[in-house]
Amino acid sequence: MYRLVAILLVLIFTGSSFAQKITLQDRIIAEHIYNFGVFVTWKKNKSVSSIDTEKFNIGVLSKDTSMYYLLKGICKWRLIKWKKIDVKLFSDISDVRYVQVLYVGRDMNPFVPEVDSIISLWPTLLITDSCQNYSNLMINFFPKNSIKKVEINEDVIKSRGMKCSPLLFTVAKKYEEDWEGMFRESEIQLAIEKELVSQQQRILEEKGKEIRLKESQISQLSASISEKEKHLEEQKLLLHKSQLDLKEKILQISEKSKVLASQKSVIAGQEKEITIKKQELLLQLKEYEKQKKILDDQKSEIDGQQELINDQKKVLSTTLENMKKQQLVMYFLGVVILLIGVLAFSIYRGYKVKKKINSALKKKNVEIFHQKEEIQSQRDEIEAQRDEITAQRDTVINQKRQIEFILSELTDSIHYAGRIQNAILPTKAKWATFPFEHFVMYHPRDIISGDFYWFENTGKHIVFCVADCTGHGVPGAFMSMLGVASLYDALKEVKEIDPGIILDRTRDYLLNALQQDAITDNQQYTRSVKDGMDIALCTINLETLELKYAGANNPLYIVKAEAKAKEVKREENLALASSLALIEVKGDKMPIGLHVHMEPFRTHTIKLEKGDSLYIFSDGMADQFGGPKNKKFKYKQLKEILIANSYKPMAFQKEQLETAFISWKGKYDQMDDVTIMGVRV
Repeated sequence: MYRLVAILLVLIFTGSSFAQKITLQDRIIAEHIYNFGVFVTWKKNKSVSSIDTEKFNIGVLSKDTSMYYLLKGICKWRLIKWKKIDVKLFSDISDVRYVQVLYVGRDMNPFVPEVDSIISLWPTLLITDSCQNYSNLMINFFPKNSIKKVEINEDVIKSRGMKCSPLLFTVAKKYEEDWEGMFRESEIQLAIEKELVSQQQRILEEKGKEIRLKESQISQLSASISEKEKHLEEQKLLLHKSQLDLKEKILQISEKSKVLASQKSVIAGQEKEITIKKQELLLQLKEYEKQKKILDDQKSEIDGQQELINDQKKVLSTTLENMKKQQLVMYFLGVVILLIGVLAFSIYRGYKVKKKINSALKKKNVEIFHQKEEIQSQRDEIEAQRDEITAQRDTVINQKRQIEFILSELTDSIHYAGRIQNAILPTKAKWATFPFEHFVMYHPRDIISGDFYWFENTGKHIVFCVADCTGHGVPGAFMSMLGVASLYDALKEVKEIDPGIILDRTRDYLLNALQQDAITDNQQYTRSVKDGMDIALCTINLETLELKYAGANNPLYIVKAEAKAKEVKREENLALASSLALIEVKGDKMPIGLHVHMEPFRTHTIKLEKGDSLYIFSDGMADQFGGPKNKKFKYKQLKEILIANSYKPMAFQKEQLETAFISWKGKYDQMDDVTIMGVRV
């Protein structure tokens, strides 16, 4: 009986899980709803109270709760705009309140115009799914008559007091790639579900065999009982006949009757057991029929999903072919328009030049007529000066050749210096000894750089850093080579692997090498040369995963493995960023070099966990000018990119950072050397 109850509970649980299964498409849509919130900026609005903006609110308008629970699970430990995320469910239009992002499910598409009128006074980003009956949409998945999987109307978004980041369109493009990968993953999941169904079928077949075995046992018991009943009836007849003739044997008959009574009680107990077993068998047969029916329904559902996937594959292949053809046509039209524009510009420019030359020629003809006699008189003088000009020309040509030769030698020397500088950086063979997953983004402004990255494996510890030396180009390269040499000497000399002590010793080496005197007063400090470098230096104990960090002006970012970071004690120079997921450890406010206040560098100790990500960098990326308004990139955008991609592979994080840097820089010149190192424990 207990076994039947357990089987019923398992079937109820598996049936409910199949009914509420979330598709891969829903997961991709939910992930992109979160990303749209990250890459859209909201302006302040007087109609929205400060209470509504304490958290970042995402609303789901749908009677189907699957997207609500999916978003709630994804955003549980995440942040947007340094705020916690609160996901709200609106089952009816009358329930809609102010949220920063509102997702409208497919079942509510007929009411999208009414919803848009309700939120028109608020800065709310409206996201719809397959909406085809309304034109004033902001972001719509699967738009009508379009080869795109997501459509973004930037003008409507701006009119509602919001601003789209350039990375928003990169995310939309990434959605197209996720959509293609969705079909491949769905095939794998379908194969897994088929395997589960086949396993359940095998289990049911085994249970059916057990039930049939019990039925045979019950039939044998019932046959033996019927035989005993017949034998009992025969004994009753014999007793009835012998009562008249065998009164003298009453004592013997009474004893036999007692025996018969005991046998009757035994038989009655056996009959009760048989009825109970029959009821159990009937229940098992009913349960077997229910499980068989559920399996048949699951088989039909899987066949339907397979047909749907095949249809979607055909649609996707035709869509991709059309996209390729349209791209070729657009490229050809762009080239033709460009050639026509260049030709028209050259014709117009030639006409203007010709007109200007003709007017100048007329004036010159008049002047030439008046100056003819003067020129004739000066001809002899010009001929005399011609020889002198020829000699000067030869001198200028020789000087030009000398300058070009010197410039060529200087350029070759700088290129050779770049090879020397690259030789002091870690090689591929040395990076193979680095024990953790990592990446290095290294973009010098000139041929040679004032930034450098460095690491050393001592066996028990790994020591690594990123430094930004004074200046860039040739001066910065000299300082970087001197900095690497100082770090090697300091690491060999210190007895204890402590970043603060290593930086103190490195500063002593640089002050001695640059012949910078000790500071006695402010006047002397202003006369001294302020050469040095900013640096972030880390050491990790490979056995205990204990991190030690010391910094000269440059910070350390730590993104915890779990979305919810553990509590960290706040000190003067150890502060949490506005996100619980990113910890910023600030360095000391002094460089490696001459400074007004030269105190020992402080060492910070932090216990790491598997999966934690560390980031050290120079200030080149944050100080880069670019974007639509030619402003600095700043550390806020850098933090957002690191948090959004911290759970992805390090190689992918490097690609995202380089794409963001190149996109932001655009047509503007690079301001400084850029170096970023990422390490995942």
